[in-house]
Amino acid sequence: MFRMVNRIGLFLVMAILILFVGAKVINARDPYRALTEALVAEIAADPQRTTRLNTYGAEANALRQTLNTEQAAAIAAWLDATQAVPFLESVPGIGKVKVLAVGVDTAVHKIAAFDANLAAITSAATLSQRFAQLRSYDLEHGNVTLTDLYQQSQTVSHSLNDVSEGLGTVATAVEAVTEQPALETFQQEALEWRSHLNIWLSEDMANKASDLIDLVYWSIESWQGVPANMLDVKQRMDMDAAWLNHFEQRYEQATIINERWHFDTLRLLPLFVAENSHSLYLGIVGGLLLALAGWLGSRERRPAPQVHAPRRQVVAQQAPLRPSLAFQWENGRTERQTLPTVGELTIGNIVIKRARVRYYLERLDNAFPAFLNGQPICGARILNDGDMLQIGELHTVFQLVA
Repeated sequence: MFRMVNRIGLFLVMAILILFVGAKVINARDPYRALTEALVAEIAADPQRTTRLNTYGAEANALRQTLNTEQAAAIAAWLDATQAVPFLESVPGIGKVKVLAVGVDTAVHKIAAFDANLAAITSAATLSQRFAQLRSYDLEHGNVTLTDLYQQSQTVSHSLNDVSEGLGTVATAVEAVTEQPALETFQQEALEWRSHLNIWLSEDMANKASDLIDLVYWSIESWQGVPANMLDVKQRMDMDAAWLNHFEQRYEQATIINERWHFDTLRLLPLFVAENSHSLYLGIVGGLLLALAGWLGSRERRPAPQVHAPRRQVVAQQAPLRPSLAFQWENGRTERQTLPTVGELTIGNIVIKRARVRYYLERLDNAFPAFLNGQPICGARILNDGDMLQIGELHTVFQLVA
């Protein structure tokens, strides 16, 4: 019974240890855990990454103010409605004005389209907060958390890519206006053309041309130094978009591994161990105590080992050289008679013979009563040292004298 108790205790301990080891192995192989720990390490190594994501909303508003997106959209609408730029094609002698007017027309349309992209980038702030809250892998909700991050990351990375592309396009268009060699002589040409507008054009057309010149002046003054700042923002966005794209690729790979090895089911084991770790530790202690009690009980009930003395080789003892009979007479006198080693000795109706290494006696008839050690002699009896022999009134002792 105690051995059974010992085995039950050891089995309980082994079973719980197997649970712990299995949970550790599953945790180590869990692709979502590995991805979460990698994200936490990357964020800790470069905390400015989440800070930049959080500030992109403010960056978008700053870009709106820098580019005067509302004014640019209004200018683009006016240019489309009045067909002011195509009108310049019919006016001779204003090459520089035409070049800059075309550049402004392109730029304001790019800025108007770019404003829609700036509106979507505000979602980066929410993603930044979610990344900042990521501390460790949650067995119960870790995959849900990563899925939410993945979905938000897709939206933000697409938005960053769109904004980055728009920044490049707008920067190129603005740069074409603000860094044109024609700027050096544009002002003089524009003044000369403006002074002759009422002569060459109708009043309506002259007003349109004057407004166009004002818009070109406004654009040149508003966009000075803008491309360099925009390209700096674009570079930061490209870095963060690349990081988000890398995270999305790793998440997709982790999802494939998760489905291939059925981690959604395997994850139940480490979850069970985590929720019941206290009870499992108590089970280990209880199992060890049970095994110890069984072991001690089995030792107490085990009989003491018998120490067997080495067997002595029994060597047949040879008969003494001088076996004898000691006769005792009634007057107290004793007499010793040596027994023959060969042949026999007859005393009354008793005969004593030697057989190999022993002596024995045999009663021949009932002429005298005969006793050996007080017992009547019937048949043959072996003689041992110290035996008392009585034949009638005669008493004698058989002795082995060396």
